[in-house]
This record gives sequence, structure tokens and C-alpha cells, in this order.
Amino acid sequence: MENKGEPILVDDQLIARYLSGEANPDEAIAIHLWLETSENRLYFEKLEIAWNASFPSRTPRDPNIDEAWSSIQGKLKSDKQIQIEKSSDFFKSGWAWKIAASVLIASFISSMVFIKTNTSSPLRHLAIANKGQVEEVKFSDSSIVILNKGASISYPDIFDETFRIIEMNQGEGFFKIAANKDRPFIIHTPIADIKVVGTEFNVALSQDELTVSVVQGRVIVLTPKDSSQLDVGHSAKVRSNLQGIEVAEFEEANNWGYATHSFVFKDVPLKEVFKDIEKSYSFFVDVRNRDIENCKLTATFVDVTADKIISLIAETLNLRVTKNDNHFTIEGKGCP
Repeated sequence: MENKGEPILVDDQLIARYLSGEANPDEAIAIHLWLETSENRLYFEKLEIAWNASFPSRTPRDPNIDEAWSSIQGKLKSDKQIQIEKSSDFFKSGWAWKIAASVLIASFISSMVFIKTNTSSPLRHLAIANKGQVEEVKFSDSSIVILNKGASISYPDIFDETFRIIEMNQGEGFFKIAANKDRPFIIHTPIADIKVVGTEFNVALSQDELTVSVVQGRVIVLTPKDSSQLDVGHSAKVRSNLQGIEVAEFEEANNWGYATHSFVFKDVPLKEVFKDIEKSYSFFVDVRNRDIENCKLTATFVDVTADKIISLIAETLNLRVTKNDNHFTIEGKGCP
């Protein structure tokens, strides 16, 4: 790419080309100068970690050292010079350009070796939450996941020294990740990857859709063509037949009540209340009069058993409840 006197803008797309080995020498030097700022270095390192974890099988293009030197020497002999939004007297000298280029080439080689040799510990264990049950799995770093009914993951005995990597195969899980900024926690799924340092979030995975909702901390969701950073109170949805990541604020925290045992209902129809509770507990609700589902509930339940929740709802709305094993039958007048 010939420079026309315009500054080279260092953005996510250029960084992605650099990490994949596709940046030309001009662009690579621009990144090197941009990395002089500590804030930029921190941002770059986060992207690099996410990139390496998301594409462990990809090998960057080997740097062409002769081409790089030739290009840089050509710049020194011509009146044209790479322009960057930040200038320094040091980089006006020819030796400085050579130093920058040598460091840059070393960086390419180091990155290439890292990606080739970085492998996670074997994923020896397969955890599956049986139908009708919720299962808690504790990892070697004291992180945990609470798997909802039918969910499954694969994970190692002990995480390696670089990344904490697991695979989520299907279903839903609520993760509580122990903080460790030097060893990011990576979740591989068939649809997208999830990278965190220490946080709490819910992951719901179906055959063609992935939803990630952040309760605490920050999460990065990555696909081969897109990435998105999620803060508290936001969800990302990725569909297998679409390229982009949809981000929005979530409103229904009761979706992961199966893990938190906490429910907050504010003027919510009983139809939705029963749906949330059935998802979180191993029981079924049979409503004999469909008008009952129209009645609305305002209540908060924290660490309350299913029997108690149903009993409190019945008392509040003047309904009758009978129980047979894990089956509740609810009768009453209902609401218009």
C-alpha cells in the first residue's frame, strides 16, 4: 500500500491484519509506533489474547524479512515517509527505522511461534446435567459453572499456564470466573467464543444460536468475522446463519434463576412466572383455568424452595394448589 501522505490509522481492522500476518511493512511500523503509549499497549494486548484464543489453529503468514527491509530502506531514500498521528524526533533517523523494523519482525516471529505452540490442557472431562437436574462444576482455578438441565461442557483436569480453556457443547450455564488477568478464561462453542478475565455471566447455547448475558464484570464475544465487548447488564446474541453480533440490554434476569435462586417479578403475568420457575426447578405446573395465567404477580423470592414459591403465589392470589410428586395443579377463579 503506497502512502499518499495521509496518516495510517491504527484501528481494530489494522490490528487484526497485523495479528494475522497480513499487514504490510508500513502498517506494521505504524502499529509499532502506536504501541509506544501504555494505554494503546494494554488495548492491543487484550485484542491479541482474544485473537490467539479464538483462532488457535490459524498460523499467521511468515514475515518476509527481505521485503520488509527493502521497503523500509526505500522509505529512507525517498522523500516520502510514513506519517502517524504521533511524531517523535527519534524516529526521524534511519537507524531508528531499522530498530523499529527489527523489533517488528521479531514480534511477528514471536507471535507466530506462540500461536503454533500454544495448546490447552486436554479436555478430559465431560460434564452433563441430567434432565430435570442442575449441576455445579468446579474447575481447577476455583471458577465454577452451574449447568442447567441437559447442558454439557468439556474441561481439563488442570488449566495450562497461558489460558483457561473449556468447551461448551450444548445447553445453558451460569459462570462465575475467578479473576486472573494473566490467564484469560476462554469458552469455545460451535457458534462463537467467549473470553473473560473474572466475572459472572450466563451462556445459553442452542443448535443455531448463542446468547451471552453479563451480570458482573466484562466479557468479549468473538466470531471469525466480528467481536463485541459486553458490560454489565448487556447481552450478545449470535446466530449461526448470520455474521454479526446483536448487542442489547437485558431485562429478564429471572432467566438464570436456576443458578442464582433469585426471582424478581414486577406486575408479571403468572404465565411468565410459571415459565421462569419451571425452568429453574424440577417441577411442572398444570393450570386448570387459563384465566389464572392472566393474573399478575409482584414479588421477590431469594433462596426459596419451589413448594414455598407456589404456596405463596396461591395465598396471594387466592388460588388452590395440590401436589403430586413434582407436579403442581393450580385451580381458582383467575383474572380477566
